[in-house]
Amino acid sequence: MATSFVGELPDKTMIAAVILGRRHHPTKVVGAAVLGLGAQAAIAVTLATVARRLLKASVVHQVSGAILLVVAAVLVWVALRAKEDAGDTITPNRPFWQLVGVFFLAELGDVTQATTAGFALSSSEPVVVAVAATAGMTLAIAIGATASSALSRIPERAIWASAAAILILLGVGELTGVLIL
Repeated sequence: MATSFVGELPDKTMIAAVILGRRHHPTKVVGAAVLGLGAQAAIAVTLATVARRLLKASVVHQVSGAILLVVAAVLVWVALRAKEDAGDTITPNRPFWQLVGVFFLAELGDVTQATTAGFALSSSEPVVVAVAATAGMTLAIAIGATASSALSRIPERAIWASAAAILILLGVGELTGVLIL
């Protein structure tokens, strides 16, 4: 949950939440986020569960660790190239299902979706991973939707770097067997 939360803060999904939170009631934004992000977490966990059943346990931990390290590398790259300006605009008063679609599409192939798959790949409880990932992302979205002006004070690079550091520790731990997720 913590990794999904931290990873979601500087994300395009968070930017959408900040923008949508200025135009819609926060409960509408958070409700749409739960459905859209939950669907993405379910997809990631399902694919990881299928892969887990097809692979040996040692391979699962190596693949899981590698996924986490690749995602961490992407986060480091993004942190180095991060810009502080969101710049996106979204038409006000979108219907609820359009908001769900915004969150679903924003998360498609995203770093937090890959992270969720990485955790699910090495977990014996994939449903818990999906729920925790959705909860972490939704918490970040709720903060963005309700406190968008306060979030603008947190440097984007610091958030990306924090998420990358967490994933590096988890990935190395998984690869070395020190930490089995």
